[in-house]
Amino acid sequence: MTLPPIGKVMPIMVRKRLIKILAVAFGLAAAGLVPAHATITTTLVVTDSAGDSVTIADGGIGSYSGHGPGYGADSNPNANTVTWVGTIGNWYLNVDTGVLDGNPTAAPNLDVSFLDDESTGPGTLTITFTATGLGPLPADTAAPQLSFGGTTDNGEVTYNALINSSETTIGPLTGPSFSGDKTGAEVGGLLSTFTMVQSVVIDHTTGGSTSGDARFTIIPEPTTMLAGALLLLPFGLSTLRPRGIGRRSA
Repeated sequence: MTLPPIGKVMPIMVRKRLIKILAVAFGLAAAGLVPAHATITTTLVVTDSAGDSVTIADGGIGSYSGHGPGYGADSNPNANTVTWVGTIGNWYLNVDTGVLDGNPTAAPNLDVSFLDDESTGPGTLTITFTATGLGPLPADTAAPQLSFGGTTDNGEVTYNALINSSETTIGPLTGPSFSGDKTGAEVGGLLSTFTMVQSVVIDHTTGGSTSGDARFTIIPEPTTMLAGALLLLPFGLSTLRPRGIGRRSA
């Protein structure tokens, strides 16, 4: 049996195979192709400072505390999108929507849009949108990115976003127009399922109107995506064998 000069054959072949393996690994990571995903649920909760609360699940019937089920419903037919239009306490006009978009196993995004009018004040309204069963992501850590903006007649508005129990806050901000952007500290533990929560708190000093939009995005850290991709290398390297090695010479 005659072996080819390994020093000449191996570098070129290994290089080509490594490029292919890394391309596949990064493709899987970018697509978020991780098995055993949990069931995703999205819920919108609107609460006032008098203790009234309305809870609406995606595609479900609203439940008003103290009044039982049947108070309003999700008026948006799209999956992972919840819209409530109704009245709660002194807040006589409320049009609030929570949306989960993006890839829930690669880079999930949450968005809350709100229009809320109060007849008399002072009063506080809290709009909370929750998405559970997200991930696992192709990276263990991610940086939360928040953007927030709108208008208000009076008082102030605060925006909170959470991944599991890690919180990032913008505000309180005052009007008549307000806006803010913030990148939070890296959050870990995203190789398993996790929860994202948005909360917009409107504090009025008197009757008035507040409207706006709150965005919540997480971007997996490139370094941890690289580490995840490299974990796949042994599976590809195990198949490497230069042509000619192990073959008998003619």
